[in-house]
Amino acid sequence: MEQMQKRIIRNPEKWVGRYVRHMANWQDFQWGDTSKYAVCEWTGKLMIASEDYSPSFEEREILGRLYDECYYYSSAGFADMYRYAMKHPERIH
Repeated sequence: MEQMQKRIIRNPEKWVGRYVRHMANWQDFQWGDTSKYAVCEWTGKLMIASEDYSPSFEEREILGRLYDECYYYSSAGFADMYRYAMKHPERIH
C-alpha cells in the first residue's frame, strides 16, 4: 500500500499569500520563536504573522463561534469572515 506524504514548505517566503492548507495548517508555523509565518484559519493562505488581525470585542460578538482567538486570521480573511457572518447570522451562534 502506497502512502501519500504532505508536501513540506521549505521556502515559506515564496508561499506568502498562496493557499497552503493542503500542505500546512496553523500549527506548522505557530510554534517556535523563529517562525514569522502563520496560516490564516479562514482563507488557508500563508501570511506573515505580524499581519494578523485582532478584532474588537463588538466584532467578536458579531462573529460568534466563527472566531477563535487560538488561530491566526489575516485582515483579508477576517473581512471575508465578517461578510459571511452578516449574510448568514443563523450560522454563527
